[in-house]
Amino acid sequence: MRVADPEFEELKRAALEQSQKQRSQLDKALEERARKKRDDERVQSERANQRAEWMARERLRREKQRALDQERIEMQKDAQKRREAAARAAEKAAIEKAVGRTAKRAPALDKARSVAVQHRSQVRRPRETVTALTREEKRMKRMAKDMGVPFRPQKVRVRSDASEAAPSQVHTLAPRRQNAREEFIAQERRRKELRHQQEEEEEDEDSDEDDVEPGPSHASIRDQIWQLFGRNRQAYVRITNT
Repeated sequence: MRVADPEFEELKRAALEQSQKQRSQLDKALEERARKKRDDERVQSERANQRAEWMARERLRREKQRALDQERIEMQKDAQKRREAAARAAEKAAIEKAVGRTAKRAPALDKARSVAVQHRSQVRRPRETVTALTREEKRMKRMAKDMGVPFRPQKVRVRSDASEAAPSQVHTLAPRRQNAREEFIAQERRRKELRHQQEEEEEDEDSDEDDVEPGPSHASIRDQIWQLFGRNRQAYVRITNT
């Protein structure tokens, strides 16, 4: 048997170690290259996805803008058509008015108007009766004219036939006994009313006339001042007394 040369064995072992070292370095370099390639591919994929999303959003935005522009154009066209129709209708109405023709109304409007008139005619309304003015109301009317205020007589409402036919229940209460003060006030009121009635009977004027005769020429200074302002002091005194 041949004996191995120690130098040869040493060289062989060094060669094997060198080759293993080179192989490991090559493997590391290949792995690093593969990792870089994977990173580059991932970055490119992310960029491609982002670009696709941006393009999708931009396309959607353009479509919305296009739809809004189209809607705005349609609204402008409709508004223009309405303005033109209104102008034509106004021009036609002006021509018919100048010629003297009346515009024809729709049959549905005439029918609705007739139905409303018929309905109103069937509804019962309270009637108002105009009665002749009493002596007290005539006196109040003359006083109101002297003071420059309008006179509105009280209107008496007449109930409908249905309300008249219905039985009315009236609850009467026993009159309360008056004390001395209330009796005195009532007597004074009756005395004043009697005095005013006598004064009215003495007046010689027609009940239908509303003018009041002016005061005497020798009126007092206060009466003259009131007359400067268009007022009758004697009438005001009578109202105050009543």
